[in-house]
Parts: sequence; structure tokens; C-alpha cells
Amino acid sequence: MSDFEELESKKRELEAVIQSWQQERQSFRQIQQEWQEHKECWQLILQGGNDGIWDWNVRTQTLFVSPRWKEMLGYSDGEIANHFDTWKNLLHPEDLDRMLNCLQAYLHQEIPEYRAEFRLLCKDGSYKWILARGEALWDESGQPLRMAGSHTDINERKKREKTLEMQAYRDNLLSRVTRLLIAQDIHLAINHTLELLCQFTQSAHCYIIQYSTCRQQWSMVYEYCHPDYPQVIPIREQSQNLSTETFPWFSEQLLNGIPVKLNSLDDLPATAIPERTILAHSPTPCLLIVPMWDSCGVTVGYLGLDASAEKQWTKEDVTFVRLVGELIAIAQIRYEAEKELKEAKEAAVKANKAKSEFLANMS
Repeated sequence: MSDFEELESKKRELEAVIQSWQQERQSFRQIQQEWQEHKECWQLILQGGNDGIWDWNVRTQTLFVSPRWKEMLGYSDGEIANHFDTWKNLLHPEDLDRMLNCLQAYLHQEIPEYRAEFRLLCKDGSYKWILARGEALWDESGQPLRMAGSHTDINERKKREKTLEMQAYRDNLLSRVTRLLIAQDIHLAINHTLELLCQFTQSAHCYIIQYSTCRQQWSMVYEYCHPDYPQVIPIREQSQNLSTETFPWFSEQLLNGIPVKLNSLDDLPATAIPERTILAHSPTPCLLIVPMWDSCGVTVGYLGLDASAEKQWTKEDVTFVRLVGELIAIAQIRYEAEKELKEAKEAAVKANKAKSEFLANMS
């Protein structure tokens, strides 16, 4: 082979290498472009999806969570450490053991799927209900390698469920109270009702105040102290025939048929000085007091509940306690009417007997 032919051969080989390199470069660019498109697509999924995404390396305990995962709880991207302990520390204390047991049961393949509901701590200090779903990968020996899944915000659903559950419980309790007030002795029934009401509302003290005929004095006629609040002592004996001017603002509201709902001392007007003074030193400063009426619509007393500072009374609480107060008032009116009827019958019997004896003596 001549030098020219050898040169031509090397030229063709070089051109083939260059062409192959160009093809590989083009292929690399295509792969790079596809990877970038996949990356952008994945970022759109993470940012646009309503669910939060998480990826947990079981061996290293590193945890990737998407921006949406953090946003659900009110955190920015840099405020969450990429570690499994982050999730554990955010769990509600009441959910911690249950969730760790559930997770371990799934990783040990004792349950077929990982699907759980729990509460996570938000940045503002509140807790939010989360639905978690995930899938794991195991090695040949059955040891978990990696687990990934999603978080869905179900807080509103849980609120609706809680509302329906509480409403059903209230309805059931009202039915129970009605049966008590009809079937039992009035005094036993009222005492039992106060106990049930105290337990349901998580209150420390429940009582009934009755006004005098002239409505210038009041007396506590029934009370119940919850045993879980030993600092609350019975005050019925000390609360007899007290002037309405002892707590003038309370009396003004209740005599005008206006419920009193106090979640803090800030709910009191500046003029309620005696009320503020006594509540400032009370272990149960949160009050809910509703008026009770007679058959003519006149305020004859009120039903009251005292609770610790952690309690927050709601509109639903006011409505419910008012209904209970109405049931008690109706039962008391019926009891008084039956008592008067019984006394009238006994008087009639005595009068008839006296008349018979008189006629017998005359004859």
C-alpha cells in the first residue's frame, strides 16, 4: 500500500471516529434534553400537585420532602431538616407510638399496605390531620431499603367528621337527659344531668342558680364538681340568698335573657369589676352561663358551667347548654305543677273527710 492509500485509509478512519463521536454527542444531548424535560415535569408535579411527596432512605435515615409537603404545615423549604427524626418530632404525642408501630409493621411486611392518618405540628403551633400513603422496596433478605409516598391534607374532612360526631353525641345526650327528667325523681334527675353535662363539656363545675320571687336575690340549688378538678370545692352552702348586686353585670345580662360566654377575662367589659376580681384568682375562669325561663318567659335562674383556662366555648356549646337548661326548666315547672296538684288533691280529700265527719256528728 502506497503512502497515499495509507493516508486515505487513516482519513476515513478519522472521519468514522468523528462521525461516531458526533452521533454519541447528539445522543447525549438528546438524553440530556429528555432528562431536563423529566426533571421539569417532576418539578411541576411537586409544585402543582395538592399532595406532598416524601422519599425516605431507610438505611441512612435521610428524608426528602417536597415543597408542598412543607407548605401544608406552614414551613418554608429551608425550615425542615432532611431527616426521619423531623417527621417523628412533628407527630402529635398521642399519635407517635401508633404511627411508629404501624410503620414498623409495614416495613416488616406484617401488613399489606401503608396507609395512615395522623396529626403533624404546624409552624403556628396547631396540628393538622394528614393522610399518608407509601410503598417500600426490600432487598433479597427482606430488609427495607427505601420508602416513598404522599401526604394529603385531610384537616377539613376531619373537622366535618368531628362536627357530625359531636352533633350525634349532643342529640343522644339530649334524648338521655329528657328520659332522665321524665322517669326519675326530679332532684336525682337534675343532679345526674349536671354530671353528664360537666363530663361532656369537660368542665370542672356545673350548677343551677335560682332567683327569689322578687328577683333581688339568688341561691345555688344544685351543683356538681368534677372529680378530675380537686381544686374546685363545693360552694352551694355559701351561695344562698345573695344579692343580685354581688355580680351586677352577670345579673343584668342574665335577667335580660343574654347568655354569658367568657373564654378569658378580656371578654368582660371594663364595668364588670366584681366579676373580673373574682375570676382573676379562680382556677376556672372560663364561664358559660345561660338563663332559664318559666312558662311566661320570665328569667327564674340560670344554668352555669366553669372550666379551666384551656377551654374555649363555642356557639354550639351555647346552643346545647341552652337546650339542656330549657329541658331542666320544663321539668321543674312540671314537677311544681304536679306537686301543687297533689297538694290540692290531698287538701280536697281532707276537706271531704272533715265534711263527712261533721255530717256524721250532726246526725
